[in-house]
Amino acid sequence: MKNWLLVITLCVLSQYATAQIAVIHDQSNGIEIPAVTTYSIHKVLQTEDAVTKFLSQEHLVLSLPEYQTRLISSTKSLTGKHYTYAVSKDGFPIYNAQIRVHTDLHGNVLFVQDNIPAIHTDFTSTHSKSKQVIVGINGRWELAVFEQLDDTFNSEQIVVDDVVHGQITQKLFYEAPDTQVKAQVFLVNPLNTAQKPYGSPYIDSSDLDVPQLNAERKWVDMTVEHKNDTFWLKSERYYFGNVSNPVTPQTFSLTDTFSFTRSQYQFEDVNAFYHITHMTDHVEQLGFSNALPDTLVIDAHAYNGSDFSSFNYGVSPVELEFGEGGVDDAEDGEIVVHEFAHALAFVAGGDSYANTRDRSAMEEGNADYFSASYSKSYTDFAWEKMFNWDGHNPFFEGVTIGAQLQYPQDMTGNSNADREMWSTPLMCIYDKIGRASCDSLVLEHLFYQYKTATIPEMANILLTVDSLLFDKRYHRDIRSCFSNHNILLSEGKKLEFSQLFTAFNTEGFSLGIDDAAISSQSGQQFGYSISNDLGQEIASELNVSQVNIATQEFKSGIYFVQLKLDGYTSFLKLIKY
Repeated sequence: MKNWLLVITLCVLSQYATAQIAVIHDQSNGIEIPAVTTYSIHKVLQTEDAVTKFLSQEHLVLSLPEYQTRLISSTKSLTGKHYTYAVSKDGFPIYNAQIRVHTDLHGNVLFVQDNIPAIHTDFTSTHSKSKQVIVGINGRWELAVFEQLDDTFNSEQIVVDDVVHGQITQKLFYEAPDTQVKAQVFLVNPLNTAQKPYGSPYIDSSDLDVPQLNAERKWVDMTVEHKNDTFWLKSERYYFGNVSNPVTPQTFSLTDTFSFTRSQYQFEDVNAFYHITHMTDHVEQLGFSNALPDTLVIDAHAYNGSDFSSFNYGVSPVELEFGEGGVDDAEDGEIVVHEFAHALAFVAGGDSYANTRDRSAMEEGNADYFSASYSKSYTDFAWEKMFNWDGHNPFFEGVTIGAQLQYPQDMTGNSNADREMWSTPLMCIYDKIGRASCDSLVLEHLFYQYKTATIPEMANILLTVDSLLFDKRYHRDIRSCFSNHNILLSEGKKLEFSQLFTAFNTEGFSLGIDDAAISSQSGQQFGYSISNDLGQEIASELNVSQVNIATQEFKSGIYFVQLKLDGYTSFLKLIKY
């Protein structure tokens, strides 16, 4: 069932029409967040100033004087530029309201992702505005105070009129000159190289130096900082810090060799650093340096012995924490890369995470994908059992990839269960097109994420990215893998108009008082033709982002609009009275 906030937001076309929008709930606190609308505009916006000026002068809501925007991210990817804005009204931030403008490399707007509500309430307060946020609760807009809690996760509780409405945390959980050195690490964990399931003697044994486990350490080359005749686990981007207890000294070596056993705390540091820097090298080689964090603090001994790991995005610089409960998380390279993938998504997406059902499932699914992709670059052994050293044991049941879930009926609202709805089709694509191409698709699509994006919307974004990066080389494979889960339709199926396109102002067109418009739901370009009831073609065009149909140019009668996208044909009938 859809829930609706009594707000008006805009679906900006050339006419800047308005429409009521659906609400998506933040699963951690029940706060209502307006759902995203994706639309195209015919604009050339080549700079941050041009985008900001456009929003402040031409956006129906943001051009109102009581609204303010703040540019929080401006990134460049292989296919374009991506601008992310937070929004305030009357000086108060609107919780999870966001507008993202995506252009090609020449500044031509590809599409806009927008969930900005028109709020018809004026807000004033005697509190500090920095402590209050506008939130949607039970169909109303209210001022809430975010109060800091003294807990392990640095959570904040949301309070409206002295009533607590849940809490939020800004951590994504899973319950100098440099030089080359030699190091011993797990690739990516001891079970994968031994090709053994968890069981004696391949068990944690409280970090004891079990001979069979130490034998699975492999020699690798690793780049570290060399300073004052000492080698440190540090790079231009990454360094170790004590984010939470226990406190451990910095890991270093007086020789160009980092060789430690499991019983030594330094082993987890070396293992985590290697897998993070090795994954970084891969991301850079694919051309996605702009998805990497400028600075990242790593704590391989965190959470005071608890079995938690997290990427912490509510701090600067951002942090990775790996707990030591059960199997030490930093011993499993799959865990390390999973958490690091959250950092990639955060940087590329411009703070586009929200704890909505689909968005949180995709956040975990993306991280699982990169972890599985990385792991399979070493061995196919048990790849579908994610974290098979840290999990699938008495400490933690682990995560899998491969469940044949169907969208949306198999979605539960629990990201630990729903993550396979996204990771499984991604790994299906991986198997069809290979690691380099699939990693590129997924990395590039991170730049197009949105707080309230749904799984079908982001699957369509992958099609758009394939068009921009690979000239639609992998369209059939992408559709095939997502169609297995009822997310996209496979090629050859007849598509109804509503499955690919959205029409605006058709009633106004019929009455002769407004122009109609049609855009693709994915933001992809398409072709169209318009014919009358005698079959005579009136207009046609290829490679458009939207169709604008001026009512004054049409006489009374029946008209048929034929639209073609990705080899599919859809029709829309229009009546002019």
